[in-house]
Amino acid sequence: MSNPDKKIHEIADQLVENNIKPTLANVRKELGGGSFTTEVYQLLSS
Repeated sequence: MSNPDKKIHEIADQLVENNIKPTLANVRKELGGGSFTTEVYQLLSS
């Protein structure tokens, strides 16, 4: 898993731990931007 992939998964896990749904919008907000396409691929391929 590459560094950006790992970061996306870490953010999604942190959101879940805080009872926040790890939607693409929420993950992107935490990343400070990024591509929805990349995020969708990473979240669906896990």
